[in-house]
Amino acid sequence: MKQILLLAILCMCNITYAQHYIVFTGLTDTEADSTAQGIGVGQIDTNETDLYDSSKENYPAIIYDIYNNDYSYYIEHESLKNVQNPLRIYKKPLVWLDSIQYTDWDVVGPQKTKGEAEVFFTELLLQERVYMIDRRDFTADSLTVIEARAYKFAEY
Repeated sequence: MKQILLLAILCMCNITYAQHYIVFTGLTDTEADSTAQGIGVGQIDTNETDLYDSSKENYPAIIYDIYNNDYSYYIEHESLKNVQNPLRIYKKPLVWLDSIQYTDWDVVGPQKTKGEAEVFFTELLLQERVYMIDRRDFTADSLTVIEARAYKFAEY
């Protein structure tokens, strides 16, 4: 009986776990400064921060700032050394996109209210990893998938 209960719990956990892919067209710094919404993509390298510790981190870190006039959320890819299960960057064939379910932020992002965005990102915070796919990284036959984590800045 205990084995059946354990099996049922494991099955429910596997059913509720979902990988979340977000496809978007990243904004350059200039575009991000002049627009009211979108996903700004920034990178931090060793020359840009006094907090860089080469014994702990591999740079660059990639930060996705998802925002409009009503909200701002952050998703980050960071490369930490000596992490058992590090975040990775993958190359996939372009046709792979047809085999997954994803959120096209260019389509749904502008339509989300502040409340809808809060629900969306609260769900992302529960995910161990979020997979970011920037259309600017597409080639004729491949795309780049970047594992990241969602987080919310503390409000003071």
